Amino acid sequence: MEILLQTSTTSFLLYKVYAVPTEEFSMEYVEPKVLCVSTHGYFTEDSRDCVLRQFDKPASAMILYAATDGQLSSAPAVSPQQVENEDWRQRRQTGVSPVCGPNSDGILLKFPQTEISFTPNVPLPGRYVVVVHYHQPEHISFPVEVKVNAGREWKGSINASFCPAVSGCRAVVIADGRIALDFDQDSWQQPTISVIVPTKKILTLDYVMLVPDSSYTPDLLKEKPLNRSADFIQQCRGEGFYIDPNTSPQFCRDSARSLVAAFNDGALHCNCDKSGSTGTTCEPIGGQCPCRQHVIGRQCTKCATGYYGFPYCRPCECGRRLCDEVTGSCICPPQTVKPSCDVCQSETFSYHPLLGCEGCECSPNGIKENEGLDCDRTTGQCSCKPRIAGRQCDRCAAGYYRFPDCIPCNCKDDGVTADICHPDTGKCLCKRNVAGVKCDTCRDGSFYFDPSNPRGCTSCFCFGATDQCQSSSKRRGKFVGMRGWRLESPDQGEVTSVLNTASNTVVADVQELPPTVQTLHWVAPTSYLGDRVSSYGGFLTYQSKSFGIPSEGMTLMDRRPDVVLTGQDMTLIHMVQQVPLPDKLYQGRVELLEGNWRHAVSNRPVSREELMMVLAGLVGLRIRALYFTQTQRLSLGEVGLEGATETGTGGPGNTVEDCSCPPQNTGDSCQKCAPGYYRDGSGYFQGRCVRCECNGLAEECEDKTGRCKNCQYNTAGDRCERCKEGYYGNAALRTCKICPCPFTTSTNSFAIGCKEVFAGLECICRAGYAGDKCESCAPGYYGDPLTPGGSCRPCNCNGNSKNCDSRTGVCKNTLEPKDTDTNEPCQECDNCAQTLLHDLEKLDDAMGGIKTKLDNASASASSQDRLKKLEKLLADTKILVNNFDSGIKNQKSKTNQLEDDVSTLIDDINSLRDKADKRAADADKAVADVDKTHNRAKDLDADIQNLLKKIQALLDQLKDTGTSGDKPGNDNLTQMLEDAKRMVKEMQNRNFTPQKTAAEKEKDEAKKLLEYIKADISKQSDQNEVKAEKLRGDLKGFGDKLKDLDKALKEAVDHLKKANAQNGLNAQALADLKKRINDLQTERATVKDQMTMAENELQKTEDLVEMLSDSKTEYEQLAAQLDGAKTDLNKKVNDITKAAAKEGIVVKAEDHAKNLAKLANELEAAVKNASGSTEVRGAKDAIDAYKNITDAINAADTAAKEAKSAADNALNNVKNERLTQRAKDLKKNSEELLENGKAAETDLQGARDDITDLKKRLAKGDTKKKTLEKDLLDAQNQLKDIKRDDIGQMIDEAKRKAALANETTSDTMARLNAIKKEMNKIRVTPVDSNLDSVLDDVNKSVNDLLKTIPSLNDKISEVENLTSQFLPISNISENIKKMKNLIEHARDAANRISIPMMFKGNGHVELRTPKDLEDLKAYTALSLKLQRPLGRGDGARRRRQSTNTGDMFVMYLGNKDSSKNYIGMVLKNNQLYGVYKLNGVEYQVKTDFISTSLSEPATFDQVDLRRIYQDAEISFTKVVTSNPTGLKTEYNIKGQENKNLLDISPNDFVFYVGGYPDNFTLPPSLDYPKYKGCIEFSSFNDKIVSLYNFQKAVDINIDLPCKRYVPPVESFYYEGTGYGKAIIGTPSSILVIKLNLFSRSDNSLLLFLQMEENYFTVTIENGIIFLNSNLLPEPTTNNIKTFPTTAWVDITIISTDRNGMKVIVGNVEVATASPVYNTNTFKELYIGGIPQDLREKYNITMQPFKGCMKSLKLRSNVQDLTEQVGISNGCPQDSLVARKAEFRLKSSLSANLEGFSLADDVTVSLGFKSTENQGLILQGKQLANGMNLKLENGHVILNFNNKIWKSNKQYNDDQWHYLTVTRRSGSIMLVIDDEDKGQEQSGSSSIPEADGAIVLGKDTFRGCISNLYTRRPNNMYKAEDFSTFKTSGNVRVDMCTADTLAQLMLDRTAKKR
Repeated sequence: MEILLQTSTTSFLLYKVYAVPTEEFSMEYVEPKVLCVSTHGYFTEDSRDCVLRQFDKPASAMILYAATDGQLSSAPAVSPQQVENEDWRQRRQTGVSPVCGPNSDGILLKFPQTEISFTPNVPLPGRYVVVVHYHQPEHISFPVEVKVNAGREWKGSINASFCPAVSGCRAVVIADGRIALDFDQDSWQQPTISVIVPTKKILTLDYVMLVPDSSYTPDLLKEKPLNRSADFIQQCRGEGFYIDPNTSPQFCRDSARSLVAAFNDGALHCNCDKSGSTGTTCEPIGGQCPCRQHVIGRQCTKCATGYYGFPYCRPCECGRRLCDEVTGSCICPPQTVKPSCDVCQSETFSYHPLLGCEGCECSPNGIKENEGLDCDRTTGQCSCKPRIAGRQCDRCAAGYYRFPDCIPCNCKDDGVTADICHPDTGKCLCKRNVAGVKCDTCRDGSFYFDPSNPRGCTSCFCFGATDQCQSSSKRRGKFVGMRGWRLESPDQGEVTSVLNTASNTVVADVQELPPTVQTLHWVAPTSYLGDRVSSYGGFLTYQSKSFGIPSEGMTLMDRRPDVVLTGQDMTLIHMVQQVPLPDKLYQGRVELLEGNWRHAVSNRPVSREELMMVLAGLVGLRIRALYFTQTQRLSLGEVGLEGATETGTGGPGNTVEDCSCPPQNTGDSCQKCAPGYYRDGSGYFQGRCVRCECNGLAEECEDKTGRCKNCQYNTAGDRCERCKEGYYGNAALRTCKICPCPFTTSTNSFAIGCKEVFAGLECICRAGYAGDKCESCAPGYYGDPLTPGGSCRPCNCNGNSKNCDSRTGVCKNTLEPKDTDTNEPCQECDNCAQTLLHDLEKLDDAMGGIKTKLDNASASASSQDRLKKLEKLLADTKILVNNFDSGIKNQKSKTNQLEDDVSTLIDDINSLRDKADKRAADADKAVADVDKTHNRAKDLDADIQNLLKKIQALLDQLKDTGTSGDKPGNDNLTQMLEDAKRMVKEMQNRNFTPQKTAAEKEKDEAKKLLEYIKADISKQSDQNEVKAEKLRGDLKGFGDKLKDLDKALKEAVDHLKKANAQNGLNAQALADLKKRINDLQTERATVKDQMTMAENELQKTEDLVEMLSDSKTEYEQLAAQLDGAKTDLNKKVNDITKAAAKEGIVVKAEDHAKNLAKLANELEAAVKNASGSTEVRGAKDAIDAYKNITDAINAADTAAKEAKSAADNALNNVKNERLTQRAKDLKKNSEELLENGKAAETDLQGARDDITDLKKRLAKGDTKKKTLEKDLLDAQNQLKDIKRDDIGQMIDEAKRKAALANETTSDTMARLNAIKKEMNKIRVTPVDSNLDSVLDDVNKSVNDLLKTIPSLNDKISEVENLTSQFLPISNISENIKKMKNLIEHARDAANRISIPMMFKGNGHVELRTPKDLEDLKAYTALSLKLQRPLGRGDGARRRRQSTNTGDMFVMYLGNKDSSKNYIGMVLKNNQLYGVYKLNGVEYQVKTDFISTSLSEPATFDQVDLRRIYQDAEISFTKVVTSNPTGLKTEYNIKGQENKNLLDISPNDFVFYVGGYPDNFTLPPSLDYPKYKGCIEFSSFNDKIVSLYNFQKAVDINIDLPCKRYVPPVESFYYEGTGYGKAIIGTPSSILVIKLNLFSRSDNSLLLFLQMEENYFTVTIENGIIFLNSNLLPEPTTNNIKTFPTTAWVDITIISTDRNGMKVIVGNVEVATASPVYNTNTFKELYIGGIPQDLREKYNITMQPFKGCMKSLKLRSNVQDLTEQVGISNGCPQDSLVARKAEFRLKSSLSANLEGFSLADDVTVSLGFKSTENQGLILQGKQLANGMNLKLENGHVILNFNNKIWKSNKQYNDDQWHYLTVTRRSGSIMLVIDDEDKGQEQSGSSSIPEADGAIVLGKDTFRGCISNLYTRRPNNMYKAEDFSTFKTSGNVRVDMCTADTLAQLMLDRTAKKR
């Protein structure tokens, strides 16, 4: 055989040529197979150069190795034919790689040894999957028989495919259509496994692996991926992954070379320049060629800098300048003067020999007149006009704005920064703490406007209690007190000093101190310490002097702090600027401001807060004393400390703050706790002031410990929690009473405490007292505690203190008698006393003898009888005593009542007596006053008479004087006489009668009052006194009787005590027994419940296991079928390959298929145009929302049926895979479609005039039909030669599909006719009864649709599974994509059904699982409407039902296990409750009552639930279906920050509305009957959703749904996932499109116009509108930022043939373009987005539009949308909020969040995802408080006020994670994903200033952030809107790259599930 291969134009590498017999050929021979992954170096066929790869071997699997565990069968005789075949195999092996690697331990199975068996050593009960590992490099695929005998014989096989791989291949055994085989446990013999190879085949078997069914996965059949990235990172990451060619490990060098080769798609050519290089070989790494001298470049292509003349480069001869690299001519630097080129040209400056000069670029408007545009040659400064500054004179000087006019700023100079005002607007630039238009007032939270303050005003400190303060109204005063100052040395202690009172100076002699003493300080006394907050801003002054002789060597010592303050564990120091001089008086003065002090240890600056804290608790003040050596004496005087006080006389204390303290704080700076409060040590600065915990029994407590002071109501203890000594009772109930030990008077109670024991009290006596009631003295004490005022005192017996009489104190010493008077000195006894004592001693001896006899006496019979009688008498006496005792007890209550009445009466008598005495005293006083007044009146009258007499005598005297010679002047005398007469006349005429009469009347009334008091009140008082005396006598008698009773009761009390003790023990034992019984009963009930629950769970588990087993069996059968189908498919592919000669026929058939598809599209467009006619639109407007719904459902129904038919067709095509049958099928379908077209033409004849166009289209279709029939007939004639057995079956199937299509068309036309009839009947009235039929049609259509979609999904899944296993045939994947789009359109139509759903109390709806469950973790938004029917029945029946009608279930969203997370709603007594549970914590929100109404017209209430992390709010709007709507009320609740995520996996998610499955267990809080009434869903998590897009529905809409008022549609909401399509209509040379829209998005697609293969788009990119087209080289724009907007915007797009296209926003042109195109070719447009196929076709990636649109106008006419996807009615503002953003490197968002403060309690929650190891997530800094969240090495790092936390896990896994940071009472907590709380780290780091703003993302962060929540009051229960943030860099708001465009297009409320 000769083979000739010849080529003339192509070069290729010929490796080997194989000749394969025809009958053996297969496509497997030409398909490449992997041999191995080669090691670095040259490739060879030797497996030793391969990198070994591994398969996974589960630990639970049993491996049977062929070499050790297998047993070969005996070899049969060899046939000649077998030998011949074997020779051919040997010849073929000469060109093939080895069978297996050198490490292979397999067994070669070939004829004659073709079988091997395995017998496991132990039985293997259970279900196993048998996996065979083999090598097969010889043949194409062939079957290998595998027998398994394990109690049952399984005959299976594997498909041994061509496998030359060094690591081998695996296959699973399939027997009886399954892969999991049962190994019987009861088998009497061990299982065996046999592998049998066909006689003509060769197979190398490595091992057989038995894998338990529970451990098996399909991944076991695949090799583990060879991944060395971890090794590369570990070994080569040093120095930023720099790989040194010489020192790096060989692995790193080889890996780097592989990475570069992979990046460059192989090695790169050196391409060394032949002239500039010295060789052709370059460096293997980097590719640097070897260059000649002075030549540079990787390829050696140019001279080095400073050389010219490549390739023979020579040095330039231009000094410091450069030269031309070719000619070598010198190059002048730019803008220099030639020829020397060393001086700058005019209007340039800053000469450089290489760079030249820089242009002045002076502003013509800013320079002085006649100065020109030149500038300084060195600095470049231009000559500026007045008020103008800058090097180029291009801006206004500070204090001026609006260049070049430069108007003076109108600002207060002391309150602005250095720039004074904004250079463009003139807005004043205030200092940090200054506010106001002119910067003339202090900002809120600061005080005292001070020009010298860099911040303008001083921030309120107030010790963190408040931020409201003002300057103190007090004035400064200086405190000076030198008494108590002392001199101290750190090591020597105190140095003696003396106070000189004359000079008020403290002096100390230090010349005797040793020279080692280098430090001495004057230490202040306590009068200077304590609370010195009012000294802030004041001065500390002092006078010091170092005495000595400077000439004798007084040298200055090293610098040390001059003044030292200590307090609050801080030490602050001050260093003076000018040091003292020797032997000179030094005047020290330091201002108490933070800028003058430093920390002693770190020397860092002191903040205002730290200085205030030290001053609030100043514990030490030291002034440096020793400055010089050879100092003899030291002095200190006039130490003054200023402070603001009420009595100060100095300047005002403006720098001292006067805070508006909360009730718990007091002091000028809230530095103290108010009375009744103390510091708990937590919180800011010194700690919070919290209320004293004294149980309400004390007014104040100690400031630091909280220990209560002055406890009231006889209580004591740190918290007044117990009764004080000598009292008993309950301190909390204020029932502490004095212990009756023995009495309840304080003078006769001698117990330190007492307690109740059974029926009495047990006293705990003081030292010296004894007895149950402390009624006697203890040994060694004497006295009588029972007498009033009595007590016990120690005995005084000369050392024998315990030997005295207990009552008298007489010492008991017979040898030395004592006087009985213990208070007097003992006197010597006389003879009589001694004789008496002697007789008493004799009597004592006699009594002792009698006692001895009695003890020795025996008990005789008579004495026993006497004792028995005595015992009987005692028993009788006991009975009498008990009877008497019961009588006493009965009378005791009456006695007590009588005592209380007497006590009350005595109190009343005393009160009356006091009142009487007071009245009597008042009366006496009144009488005395009257008498006094009367006497004064008499005296006054007498005085007046005397005065008159004197005046008259004076007048007479004057007359006498007038007659004599001595008379005064006439004028004066006459005047005096006239005055005197006038005065006398006035006195005589003055009448005092009324006053006298009134005084006498008052006197009479006082006398009458006195008589009345004496007569009545005194009499009553006497009577009361008599009664009281009588009562005293009665009480005294009762007291005597009670004493007798007390004596008789003592014995009874003793017996009762014993009985009570025993009863107490019995009662305690009985209580213990009862408790144990109750506990056992409770445990029994619990166990019973748990057993019941366990049985239920076990039953569920068994059902689930059974279901899984059935599913697994079906899967195994399917897998077996698929594996068998592969073999058949390979054969069919070979057959198809042989049919390549008939390729032309197939091509023609495919062309006919394309024509058929085109015809189908035209028919579909015709039907759509018919629905868009004028009359139809009018009718559609008339029926309002209901008509839209009907059309949408009909369209969805039709689309679903067509999609189902197409899916079945595609599935059968894939399974049958016969080209001729496909051609026949296409032909038959075309005929049926044409017949359907004729039927459609006939049905539409009765429509109106506008359907004429449809007739024309059908006529064209008929013409095309004839053409197609002719073409198909020709194709049929050509295909006659091809014979297939199953053509008839395919034709029958095609007929069935055609019939189905015909039925679909007929059904569609019938629905159109029904709609037409209903349109003629319907009127505009919203509640027209004719709508009932429409609603019935809607319900039927919805039910049909929802029955079709699940089966359609199953078909699609089956098709996709098959297509993933077979080679692509035709365009099946494209058809599947179209089918999915049809499904999505159907579901979108279902979501836009805004019809309520009727629930009758026995049904429910299960909605689909939302797609974005990660977002649902942190954020939930639900909007629904509820209606309740009016109650039925009357009378008693209605009353009986009323208890149940108001309690019912509404919805449940959460985990299948209801004990975990969920959200739900229920009605309790018809009142709505929202319930949600997060990680074990349940919350309830109580709202309003649901309105009740008839179902037509129905009244609905709207419920809007918003949950953000742990907080939730429900907005309840009454009667939302009326116009206007009812009142809107909001209800909310706050949850716990550490448990705030709704974490539910997709497999565990359920969503029930209106009811629930009967086998579903609800949580107790939602366990109510199913709903009765109507429910309508509006949205879920900002997406439109309807109950009619359900996954499952049970017993709904049994009755007609409720009919309600539908408000008119004013706008449409584009949710950012879909689009709207409109038909342009009549062609025109001018096209005007007008949009009225509102959006907060700054990136979106607004408009898409298509004409043939070209398109135009209008997009928003970073807020700027762009106009783009494939006719333009690049997008065009005028760079005017338009979005996001805060109001509605009008956008106009104008397209003309002459002027091109332009976009106008309002009246501003924002984009324009003028490509060559024809406007007439525009047929349709898309608004807000485009379908996925157009995106893929034109590679358009811009996200769809999210926002609201009011109208679309074409040529000034409102245009309806013919197709809507992701569009709904209304404009929900909350849904426009941008809750997420994507950040690229160096990008960020920032905002000043009003109301958010880091100084108080803080809560910050957010979600993030990233793949980066590091990056800043969030940062905020406000004054001294700062927070920083970032990623470091994948860990989350929190820095809060210099405290650092680090997460335990790494989170750079590109998954969403949610974290919460909280600070409460100074305690900081970080929680990530509700589980990771991190660890606090040591150290600290600073946080940069952010001007109070919150910054998201910055520097190296790349990823996404979502759902930022700060709990600030201005934005409670809402996530922050990122569209309102300030953007820096490339930030994409409201999207994340993980949300791919396809995902956004299809993500419509989880419609894919």
